[in-house]
Amino acid sequence: MDDDEEGYDEEFEEDDEYVDDYEEFINPCQELINKFEYRKAIECMKYHLLDDNTGNYNPPIQLCFEKLNDYFGFFEFALEHFVKGDDLDSFVVDSIYKIFVKLNGVEKASILVKDYILKSNLSKERKYHLMINYPKINLETDEILRFYMEALESNSQNTDAMINIGKIYYNLKDYKIALDWYLKALDITPNNIDLILDISHGYNRLNDKKMKLKYHLMALEIDPDHEIANFSMALFHEEIREKTEEEIEDDKVGHTKAVSIWDQYNRGYKLASEGDYTGAIVEITKSIEQCENSYFPEGLKARGLLRIKIGNKEEGMKDLKLARDFLYSIVTEIMESGIEYYHMEDYKRSLKALSIAIELDPMLDEAYFFRARTYLRIGKKEEACADLHKAVELGRIGAMEIIKEECNNVLVYI
Repeated sequence: MDDDEEGYDEEFEEDDEYVDDYEEFINPCQELINKFEYRKAIECMKYHLLDDNTGNYNPPIQLCFEKLNDYFGFFEFALEHFVKGDDLDSFVVDSIYKIFVKLNGVEKASILVKDYILKSNLSKERKYHLMINYPKINLETDEILRFYMEALESNSQNTDAMINIGKIYYNLKDYKIALDWYLKALDITPNNIDLILDISHGYNRLNDKKMKLKYHLMALEIDPDHEIANFSMALFHEEIREKTEEEIEDDKVGHTKAVSIWDQYNRGYKLASEGDYTGAIVEITKSIEQCENSYFPEGLKARGLLRIKIGNKEEGMKDLKLARDFLYSIVTEIMESGIEYYHMEDYKRSLKALSIAIELDPMLDEAYFFRARTYLRIGKKEEACADLHKAVELGRIGAMEIIKEECNNVLVYI
């Protein structure tokens, strides 16, 4: 622990509020977050991380860094935990990649993540491991294969190298070669359940149900309570179970209906891409009407955006609000499209998407923040400063730095 952490340790040893309530609350540091005291909240969560290796604190810690606009502080935190952790591949994808998308746009994000990992202080083996398990990075496969082959020359029992070589071939969809390497590693570590399940998945890719079952049973023999193995086995039994005539008929009807819904939707999408927005709305409406209680958020979202595009904002927003009530992630998707348009310098579309997101959720501080940045790009400083102040009011404290730079002499109405 460094000096800052030691000082923090003493502070929270004196105040048992954050320690005694640990079992009662999922996040005992939430009160600090609610008060926008993000730096203290980060230190509080780091303190509790010492006793919690589940990853439960990673999302709220990331949120705090984002509220401060301290993205690079979060990267440093993440890399520190990459060194210590064993299961961090999804953390790379879901956290660092998404932050690079927000900072630089989709096109540059995977390149920047790759460069960031390569420039880090991690060992070469750890860097390669992270990238192999990160599907959005384009790898120099030959270079990484050579690295692991050399590792095997130094130590023929290096199962990590064997498994990573297998993953490289698996990602390349060469499942037979991947399985050869996995099986070599299994000979050395016969009780490695994760590896056994990877082998089972490999045989599944080859449509070899007999071998898939064999390795699932092997995993359960080692650990009968293994959650993933049990879940996969349940899916396998459902897959091979003989269905009743009624179930078969229901499946046919359900499949036909689903195909019909998506056929209508895709016809609408095609018409929209050709500029026939009215025709697209007609087709997408047909897809929505086929769904019970109109539960088709993707269709509602598409129709809503098309209606807004042709000038019918009132009906469009009705669709989008209904889609939001079914599936809130629709709001996030619209906001993220606005952020991407910002990075593409398509400011008109950026403003429209971010404004829709704000109307769908007026508490979305991130949308205000990026809309402000868009306004600044087109010279609308008064509107930008109003959005920045609103973002701060909602908790995005990091926006204060831009307010100091841009809004000293701007009269703001909120």
